[in-house]
Amino acid sequence: MAIETLVKRLPPGQAVQLNRPLRQDVPAKSASDGRLAVVSIVRLELRNDPVDPEAIDVWVDGHLGDEPCRFRLDTGAGTCRVRTTDATRGLLSRGASRGVAASGVGLGEDEIVVPLLRLGDHHLLDVEATRTPIDIDAVPLLGMSALGRHRCQFRFAAGELELTDLAASESGRWLALDLHTAGQPSMVVHFGDLAVNGCWDTGAGLTAVDAGFARSHPELFDPLRSSVGIDASGVEIASDIAIMAACSIGDVEFPESACALVDLSALNEHLRLQAIEDGDSHEPMLFIVGMPLIQLADWDFDFPAAKWALTQAT
Repeated sequence: MAIETLVKRLPPGQAVQLNRPLRQDVPAKSASDGRLAVVSIVRLELRNDPVDPEAIDVWVDGHLGDEPCRFRLDTGAGTCRVRTTDATRGLLSRGASRGVAASGVGLGEDEIVVPLLRLGDHHLLDVEATRTPIDIDAVPLLGMSALGRHRCQFRFAAGELELTDLAASESGRWLALDLHTAGQPSMVVHFGDLAVNGCWDTGAGLTAVDAGFARSHPELFDPLRSSVGIDASGVEIASDIAIMAACSIGDVEFPESACALVDLSALNEHLRLQAIEDGDSHEPMLFIVGMPLIQLADWDFDFPAAKWALTQAT
């Protein structure tokens, strides 16, 4: 699919309102008195990547049963990921995972169900996950199979993730939540009158932009240097680190921030073939909103009710 099918140009002066207001028929769950029921507040640890100082990783401490596990917070992962350890070795495999890394190379993982995943005093039962082979030291991920059960309020400046099991009673600020074909939360990113669909991915240390999209819009990206990274499968991926122009999401303005210009064609080809196999539509992934931008706002996703909102970080 051509890049232009995902990029919409609006007439000069026309209001940009592509993130959809919440439909009135989306049911909102609330307590009888309208208050929120707080499930848990989970501490988030933000760290600059030791290789790329512009990149930011977000870490969460939890447990698999009674075994401590440090997860990367990753809304770009459809399921959680765990290593082969004493806590997971004996869990029954449900088959091979079809997941791939950014290079399009598979990880050789199998699909399992984790009986108990603990985040602080909050217990999640029967969580879908993938398990990496014992000889692959991949980072465990706290993905959407856990996060998607709740309303999640991400306050990165405060280092907190608040999980609630009931939605707020107010409705005016909510937008309808769309998901990318690969399962990630999706939203529209605006550069003036240019709009592009972006996947909201806390597992992306840098905002990742398809190199083809960047070549079509060179005015938005100021290259700094070349870089070579290693994806989750161990494959080296060449990229250019750049400063991305200021943009807006919803009604929040974001300043210039760091990004990586990456060839996402192999990943998109895998997603295209997987969509054909599943009989689904396919939308290429051209823009992945990463942590240098995400950390600048407070984000509120009510995943069960399919709605979201954001405010400037305080």
